[in-house]
Amino acid sequence: MSGPRRAGYDCARAVCALTVALFHYGTTCEALGLHGFSDKLIAYPGGTWGELASLVFLMLSGAALTCGYPAGHFTLRRFYQKRFLSLYPLYYLAYALAALWLFFYFPGYFNAATPASLLLSALGMDGYFSYRCAGSYILGEWFLGAIVLLYLLYPLLAWALENKFARAVVSAVLPLASVLVIRHGWFGIYYGIYGLHNLWLCAFCFWYGMLLEKAHARFVRLNRLLPLAGAALLAVTVFVPLGINPFYTMLAGAAGAFPALTGLGDALQPCRRLTAALRWIGRQSYALLLVHHVLFQQGLVRLFGSFAPTPLACLLGLCAALALARALNALYSVLRRAMRPKEVFHE
Repeated sequence: MSGPRRAGYDCARAVCALTVALFHYGTTCEALGLHGFSDKLIAYPGGTWGELASLVFLMLSGAALTCGYPAGHFTLRRFYQKRFLSLYPLYYLAYALAALWLFFYFPGYFNAATPASLLLSALGMDGYFSYRCAGSYILGEWFLGAIVLLYLLYPLLAWALENKFARAVVSAVLPLASVLVIRHGWFGIYYGIYGLHNLWLCAFCFWYGMLLEKAHARFVRLNRLLPLAGAALLAVTVFVPLGINPFYTMLAGAAGAFPALTGLGDALQPCRRLTAALRWIGRQSYALLLVHHVLFQQGLVRLFGSFAPTPLACLLGLCAALALARALNALYSVLRRAMRPKEVFHE
């Protein structure tokens, strides 16, 4: 990614990462029976903030891959190797540290683990399939499993994006499948999974991001109109009680939020300090996704019993999560450099 789109992506990534973390702070407080300010972090009239941000993340992932790996400009081996390295090493490090913490401080946490659940954990799919197989799921969220599956599908979707007939078919099938999933719970292979986590809906959001990135590259005039239209759509779905299925309002809100946030990031480029801050948070986003649940649910709750649902406590919790995410990234960088083969010079 290069040029102004990098700033737009950083803005969307940073805002969504913080939104997801704040959402889970609120849900943790709710699970403890603590109500107050944190309630506002969970839901709005048309849906929930965490799910809205997760859908935008899926769109961002599709757009970023389309920008960085256009069809015909990458090999399957290189693509999957890069995707593996972008996800799993940091995930394994975070999982190992979290597992050690739980093993020593909370014995018995993994008593319900089974070979199947451990295999899913090794693949990063335990959160996605937790509705069928639980026992060793401690971090990563359902979102990680969805991203793994979408990365596997990306080369096929990238080809479809450049083929007019295939693009039309995919653009028709994915929305239709998403509607059938929401309204009728179709496609029994995914029976039992929560609606917005269903692969059909995730693939639809991912594909939408790919389409918007392609439109951005081809239709320059849209680059000014889409952020404004997206902001208007987001405002309607967030502030106006529409009285329809919240899945539809969250999908519509995410469809508006993605171009609105990327457009905002592009517009903020002259503000160098703010752009640098958003870029820094964006770089911590994956580590933040991995660690914030463990910090809120297993760390603060178990160590201190509870934490007040006040704006100050929320801010401190968010800062702690960001600090932990940064520390995880720093540790991973140190280990990666230490394990890198050293060059041997011969005279």
